[in-house]
Amino acid sequence: MPGPFFCALMTSAMALSIALLVKALPLHRPGGQENHTWTLARGLVRGGHRVTVVTTAHPTGEGELQIDGVRIVPLAGTAPGRNSWGFFGRIARWLRVFEGEFDVIHAQGFAALRAKPRLAPLVTTVHGTVWSETPLAKAVRGHLGWGEWIAAMWRYRSRTLMGPLVHRQWRRSHRLICDSEFTRSEVLRRWPDWEPQVDVVPLGIEWLSAPPVRDEDLARRPIRLLSVGRQERVRGLGDLLEALAGLPDPGRCHLTVVGGGPHLRAISRTAERLGLGAVVDLRGRVDDETLAGCWGEADLFVNPEWSQPAFGLVSLEALGQGLPVLGTRTGATPEIVTAEVGWLVEPRRPEALRERLAHLAANPGEISARREACRRRAEEFTVEAMVRGTERVYRKAVGARGD
Repeated sequence: MPGPFFCALMTSAMALSIALLVKALPLHRPGGQENHTWTLARGLVRGGHRVTVVTTAHPTGEGELQIDGVRIVPLAGTAPGRNSWGFFGRIARWLRVFEGEFDVIHAQGFAALRAKPRLAPLVTTVHGTVWSETPLAKAVRGHLGWGEWIAAMWRYRSRTLMGPLVHRQWRRSHRLICDSEFTRSEVLRRWPDWEPQVDVVPLGIEWLSAPPVRDEDLARRPIRLLSVGRQERVRGLGDLLEALAGLPDPGRCHLTVVGGGPHLRAISRTAERLGLGAVVDLRGRVDDETLAGCWGEADLFVNPEWSQPAFGLVSLEALGQGLPVLGTRTGATPEIVTAEVGWLVEPRRPEALRERLAHLAANPGEISARREACRRRAEEFTVEAMVRGTERVYRKAVGARGD
């Protein structure tokens, strides 16, 4: 049943018919954009709006379906869960037939690359600029070796080719939604004249359970550190290992690393070379149940990345688990991690990480003292606030279209 916010929304504003375009949903695979789109779609439905999600083919070949009041239209003949030129073309053809049924067309990322709606305004959510969160971001690529640069160019070659088309999609959009001030500033740095049409709507998360109760006797046992994410050199795990090795007592901390990736073997070799084999546990890719256990066992989340997160979702997830964050001052991370819930140092500074870890090892009560503030901070990023902000953007787009 809708809560008070959604009841107020339904009575105070006329319902809209919305087409959400996205390459994948959680039914395709887990992921940040997938979960965000599905959370937004269900939140809009609870707010009284009519929502159709147009996406790639269902993994099992199913046709149109209805889940939690959301109409889902998988486009047959597309690769499930993947951006492709064929998917972009099918989205465009589908809209030419059905766009008259909608008040707003809302594209996630590149989904409207070939679409040119004429009857309804186009809103695009920018989940980072073309190079955000990649090793090719301007602030990062100068620190790559030649081999790493070539490998990154190959891995992200489709972004290189699609970049100009993505920017054209943005230009066709009546409004752009960024999920952080950092991403907004990145867009406006290149196109300052777009400022009037760019809005910031932070992501919202459904916090379904309370954080686990932890053993807070950190003075009598190692402090359990956790790092989660795809393992590339720009994730900064090498810096963290150097910091651990430089502690007066490296055994004062125990690090669990979750996530696969091309740099995992290098991390393993570095841990052995630094004599950290007994204090570093490399889990690789794990299932949801194992990941939940890792969150529950940890005392402190460590995120020493060099790259520029467009929002900082993994740090927000850590706060929701009641974990303070030791991270780097890069991308949108400072918008999530404040002094009340964690500590930030400059990226690529192992000595700064070492100093902070040494201080926390000597003063573990500072970690425990931040737990309640972590959860409060996470709960500021609600689905209701995200829906309310998105709905305001829709009204602006519809109003501008009608002027």
